[in-house]
Amino acid sequence: MKTSKILYFYIALWALYYLQGTLYPTGSIISQVTLLVALLLSLYYIIAVNKIARNPRYIQALNMMVALVTIYGFIRLLESDSTGTKWDVFLKEFYYSLLPIYVFYYYSLKGQINKWMILLFAIIFIIVTIFYYFKALNEALDLLGSENVTNNSGYYFVPLVPLLLLLDIKKILKYVLLLVIGGFVLMSAKRGAILTYVICSIEYLYFELLRASNKTKLFVLFFSAFILVAGYQVSMKVIESNVYLSMRLDDTRAGNTSSRDIIYGKLVDNIENQNSFVKLLLGNGVNGTMKISGSLAHNDWLEIAIDMGIVGLLIYVFYYIAFYSLTKRSHRDKQTSALLIILTFCFVRSFFSMSINDMYIVTTFVMGYCIGQSEYQKRLNNIRKVNV
Repeated sequence: MKTSKILYFYIALWALYYLQGTLYPTGSIISQVTLLVALLLSLYYIIAVNKIARNPRYIQALNMMVALVTIYGFIRLLESDSTGTKWDVFLKEFYYSLLPIYVFYYYSLKGQINKWMILLFAIIFIIVTIFYYFKALNEALDLLGSENVTNNSGYYFVPLVPLLLLLDIKKILKYVLLLVIGGFVLMSAKRGAILTYVICSIEYLYFELLRASNKTKLFVLFFSAFILVAGYQVSMKVIESNVYLSMRLDDTRAGNTSSRDIIYGKLVDNIENQNSFVKLLLGNGVNGTMKISGSLAHNDWLEIAIDMGIVGLLIYVFYYIAFYSLTKRSHRDKQTSALLIILTFCFVRSFFSMSINDMYIVTTFVMGYCIGQSEYQKRLNNIRKVNV
């Protein structure tokens, strides 16, 4: 199987996996086999990537995160407590969130992801994300028996924003897609998704303006202003017509955080009054937050601090420092700009949701491609300097 075919096959596996509940029943043998094959391929590319010399520091940080969750996942396997998250579910969430980065980084570093492949990926996963949205909506409606539901898939639309930067298509089409993405995020009624979409969209418009030539700068500025005004007007209309969404936003303004303040209080209190040095250093293990507060933390930093202790928290801090170091190049470069938007999305989300173990395949594609492409260009420039 040729290299490009392996990558197409890998993308097809993830598309098929996320279409469960639409093309075939959720949790069926098809989704299980698809995920297994995708993760086995990913494990192969972890080895392949780590055989490459002089990888960026982010890959070292990613290796540490994968090793950390693997250790805690297998410790969970040895525990007799059957309540809470099981070891295989814990590992699955982290693996499908982190491992695809290695695959996309590998092929991007080899210069084997071109603009047509990026366009094909975007088309496939815009369609897949829309299907996933309606599947998640129908599941929520069936579960709650009410039209007033929050659709968690709203988060899956936000990483499509930086993906737009990488597409070689007309700017007017990008602006239309930006509005469509915003429409789905707004309809999801997921407050965190709405917040991150607004921030990422402003970043996107700024980077488009920054990269525009003098001839097109006025055009880009005009359409950016139009997008902001039109987006605001449409948002107000949607909020006025959607009682549930309006209520959710009113709750936010009133300080109603869906009991997160109570959960955070219990977890912080546990850390402050922790008498066991071992638990403070290494944490309480998987499900630590559930044992203490009766719920997951809905915050990466607290979840990792409670479950994996100071050691886990330091590794997570190093992960973000290494991630940030990738964005210090010129923001006129579209790969750096896209990475900065992804960094913003993941970092902001980490404070009110679980971000590190719920990265959508679009997020990992943008990350892997942009990191690999930046490294590829850097190595190519070094070769040219030597040959001069």
